[in-house]
Amino acid sequence: MMVSGTLLRLFAVCIGTATITGIAVHVAIRAEAGAPASSSTALQTTLAVIVAGAISCTLTWLSSRGLRTRLRSVRYAAEAIAAGNLERRIHDHNFDEIGGLAAAFNSMTDQLRDRIEALNVEGNRLSSILESMVEGVIATDRQERIVHINAAAARILGLRESEALGKQIWKATRFPQIHDLIAKAMLGKAGVRTEITRPSAADDEVIELRASTLVDAHRTVRGAVVVLHDVTHLRRLERMRRDFVSNVSHELKTPLMAIQGIVETMLDDPDMDPETSVRFLARLRNQCERLGSLVHDLLELSRVESMPAAHDRERVDLRTSIRNSVEHNLPYADEKDIELTYDECEDALIVFGDAEMLRQLADNLLQNAIKYTPGDGHVVATCRREAGFAIFEVRDDGIGIERKHLDRIFERFYRVDKARSRELGGTGLGLSIVKHVAIAHEGNVEVESEPGVGTCFRLRLPLAPSEQAE
Repeated sequence: MMVSGTLLRLFAVCIGTATITGIAVHVAIRAEAGAPASSSTALQTTLAVIVAGAISCTLTWLSSRGLRTRLRSVRYAAEAIAAGNLERRIHDHNFDEIGGLAAAFNSMTDQLRDRIEALNVEGNRLSSILESMVEGVIATDRQERIVHINAAAARILGLRESEALGKQIWKATRFPQIHDLIAKAMLGKAGVRTEITRPSAADDEVIELRASTLVDAHRTVRGAVVVLHDVTHLRRLERMRRDFVSNVSHELKTPLMAIQGIVETMLDDPDMDPETSVRFLARLRNQCERLGSLVHDLLELSRVESMPAAHDRERVDLRTSIRNSVEHNLPYADEKDIELTYDECEDALIVFGDAEMLRQLADNLLQNAIKYTPGDGHVVATCRREAGFAIFEVRDDGIGIERKHLDRIFERFYRVDKARSRELGGTGLGLSIVKHVAIAHEGNVEVESEPGVGTCFRLRLPLAPSEQAE
């Protein structure tokens, strides 16, 4: 069995004490006898020293066994806790110094465990928050190595979290703007931000970056954190708003300038002959009607876009709205010598919606088809049930639309042929109104077209729940 250094020191102290005691006794006996000690006296003294030392060592050994066992338990517990076993405790209930040490050790372990659990809970909460964020978050150390990246940041930058950790951020992302932003943040600049453009198949993605410094309790810079926000949709809306304002201004300016020119011409020539005057007044009326149609469509589009999803909803038979629209547009089709037919579904097509809005939707689709179909053409309106949806189609054999325009024809003021559209009296808002009416009814509208063959617009609206089961 290995003997501890503490025990050896205790033995040395005992032997030394016994030796000193024996020598002291020997000197005392000699002084009392007043004569030189004999060999027998020296032998007796030596034996006394040996016996005293043996007795001291024995008593020390016996008394130190319990001490060694208690100290060994403290050491083993400390080693177990250092290895991560925070449930380990020292069971020593004596009221001496070692018992106090054991109690303090157990209390320290309890506090350590509670703090580690609190840190784990807080860390899990923070991790859950970061992972659930729409914004991307990247944290780096002073060497700009990535120490944390959430799923949103990895998705925005096209990275893998496991591969990005530990890499310098400029090596992982290949965006020098991020490196420059972090460098500025570490210099103590507050509120630094920038934008980067990431090429995409559909549209370039615009990412807004904001960086701030990470500091410790002593205000020493330890790294930086970058927040990434995908603002592609916001920038697209801003662009659409600018385009909308520009288009509205242009569309309103055209008839207003025509009206102004006609009025000024008539005022400058008070003796204008009646025939010319009538012709000018007819043109003035046409421009006023065009201006009125434009304002009406703008107001209607604004009303549809701002209408809540559940506004004025009632059970409506889609067939009735379509039938009323077909009857309303028959004279317009006859005027262009176009055959307009309606193939109505035999079963009711009950949807939750606004009957007037649905009729206006049908009007826009039918008028659009009649407008761009040459004389002797055909426009066919049909409706049917299909897998829980009401389907309304308007098919024509008109001029058709090129494929490159199909993704944009539902935009405000977008025209495939601007000159022809204005000549035919279009405002450029009809199909945009159709799209937003469909969205307001939780449906969608699709288009299929081929130049020279014709076009088919298809509206799909969900049937009322009671109708879907039939």
